[in-house]
Amino acid sequence: MPFHAIHITSREEAQSAPTPITNYALFYNGDYVTNEKMNAKKFIKVANAMVPISHD
Repeated sequence: MPFHAIHITSREEAQSAPTPITNYALFYNGDYVTNEKMNAKKFIKVANAMVPISHD
């Protein structure tokens, strides 16, 4: 799964972000998923729910 982080560095960037909570916001294909602070295990669980891994 490709990953792209956006580092918000100003108040103006935060105010124009597509989510009211800019810390830890997670989007997939442009859709808002969650703003939960996640550890690696939680992220993998959320990611697998969005894009199931094939074991073929």
